[in-house]
Amino acid sequence: MRFTTLLAGLGLTTTLLSACTRSSAPAASRAPGEPLLSAIQEAEVRRDLFALADDKFRGRRAGTADELRAAIWVAERAREAGLEPAGDEGTYFQFYPLRRVTVAASTRLTIGGKPLRLWKDAWVTTPLNARLDGPVVWLNSLADTVRQNLRGKIVAMPLLPPTPLPARR
Repeated sequence: MRFTTLLAGLGLTTTLLSACTRSSAPAASRAPGEPLLSAIQEAEVRRDLFALADDKFRGRRAGTADELRAAIWVAERAREAGLEPAGDEGTYFQFYPLRRVTVAASTRLTIGGKPLRLWKDAWVTTPLNARLDGPVVWLNSLADTVRQNLRGKIVAMPLLPPTPLPARR
């Protein structure tokens, strides 16, 4: 069985790889191009999903060595399954430019002249290089926005966990 594919999504790829590893129906009994869904084995899908989700791959954040290790693992499963590479330059990979903005440890935050401790008193949810000067409006919740005219003002509010917390699975 030969497939040409561009590996795009790890979850779909894992399922696809499992589907291509064993054939439970003879190729002659299927029409050309017909998917062999009966070849998908739950145990193989479970094995692949647990392997890819294992702590040894750590975070898999885009652009990191951890993501590259996971991508290589998926590419190796594709090669073992007989899938032909259809990525950049004959590989199983599609490369793309990536720009990441992070918050430096030297970042200083002040509100109303009062210094705030980064990651203790204040969290940066969207990093940007900016200086905001203006009146600060403190809100306790988003519901407070309907009672306020916020035009031209800097909004500050506490970030709180959802109530109730999601149920543990």
